[in-house]
Amino acid sequence: DAVLINPGTAAYEAAAVGTPALYLSRGKDRESAAKSFVDQHIGVEISKIEDIPEQIARLSLDRRIEMGRSGKGLVDAKGVYRIIDFFKERGII
Repeated sequence: DAVLINPGTAAYEAAAVGTPALYLSRGKDRESAAKSFVDQHIGVEISKIEDIPEQIARLSLDRRIEMGRSGKGLVDAKGVYRIIDFFKERGII
């Protein structure tokens, strides 16, 4: 009921379906992305592979549920409809 991912597109997908994430960051740009997700309380950043077992153990059921709810509240998966509406309102499509 949690995923171990690189904080990129998969982080948005996990948030949209309410799955808490452990972000294993590789590179400065990914660390920045992970921090923004962590700041929204939808995941936990892991900087070293060795820390994975400890971080998993710290994710209680209540915390995972709350992280999942936060993710669903942040990403509604309706962005494509907003983009279509934007273009329709301007007569582009």
